[in-house]
Amino acid sequence: MKEQPASFYTGFLNKIRSIHSLSEDGERKLLDCVRIRHIEKNDSLLNPDQVCKNIYFIEQGFARSLCFNKSKEINLNFHLKGDFVTNLTSLRNGTPSKYEIQMTEKSVVLSFEKQTLQQLYEVSLEIACFGRMLLEQLLAEQEEQTNLFKLKTPAERYAFLLKSRPLLFQKATLSQIASYIGVSRETLSRIRGRK
Repeated sequence: MKEQPASFYTGFLNKIRSIHSLSEDGERKLLDCVRIRHIEKNDSLLNPDQVCKNIYFIEQGFARSLCFNKSKEINLNFHLKGDFVTNLTSLRNGTPSKYEIQMTEKSVVLSFEKQTLQQLYEVSLEIACFGRMLLEQLLAEQEEQTNLFKLKTPAERYAFLLKSRPLLFQKATLSQIASYIGVSRETLSRIRGRK
C-alpha cells in the first residue's frame, strides 16, 4: 500500500468486491499498483488529443467528461465519488481522446496504468477476471447512457438522473446538467417547474 492507512482504501476495496471478489493477495497486488493523485479543482485527468493510459477511481471528489463544439461546452457525463472512469476507446485503441475528463472540485483519485494492469492480468487469473468484469461494467454503463439519449425525452432523462443519481444535483451546476441532457438552461427550468 502507498503509505496510507488501510481505512483510506475502504471505498475502493468495497467497489472492487462489488465487481469481483479477490483473495487478500489479489487485493494487495491491486493496491500495490495504485497511484494516488491529489487533483485541484478544474484540473484534468485527461485532455482532448491525449491518449488515455489509465483507469481512475474517484476516492473523493467529482468529475465531468466534456468537449467543445464550436466553442460551446457540452457535458458528456458525470463521475461521482466511488465511480471508475476512463475513456474506453482511447484506452483500448491507443487513440487520442476526443474529450476531457475534468475534476470540478479538489479530489483524490486512484489510478491504474493500463500497462501495469496488463502485467498483473498475465500473472493472476483472479485479477484478469476482475479486469474483464470492470470493463464489462464500464461498457454496460456506457450502453445505459447511450440508451438514455436514444430512447428518452429530455424530461425523462432529467427524471432518470433525479432518481438514479440525486447527488449529481448537489455537485453539478444547472447549466452543466442542462448541457448533459441536451437542452438549454431555460428548458431545464421549465422541466423542473413541472415536477
